[in-house]
Amino acid sequence: MIRGLAATCALALASSPALACDLSSLVGYTLIAAKTVDGSIDKDGQRTSDFNGCDYDRVIVFDDGTGVACSQYGYQYAYRPKAYVFARGSALKLCVGSQVYEARHIR
Repeated sequence: MIRGLAATCALALASSPALACDLSSLVGYTLIAAKTVDGSIDKDGQRTSDFNGCDYDRVIVFDDGTGVACSQYGYQYAYRPKAYVFARGSALKLCVGSQVYEARHIR
């Protein structure tokens, strides 16, 4: 029974979009949210309705009205992708597709 449950869990995780990220960079972090990206707001206040990766201080806005600020640069394009937010203390990481970005809470 336990082996069957373990196998079922392994299959479910193997098909999870979160596993597209390099999970070795998330060891010690806890998954705190799974959200859909609604767009972003750049430092200059320009709002987009798609996801163009991270840039320093870019705010990634989720469809529930919350968001996180990027702490690094990385280009990626997607329209309304699923994002996974991981935390360890006050440190945040954002997994979108196969990319992991460092982020921070918005003050």
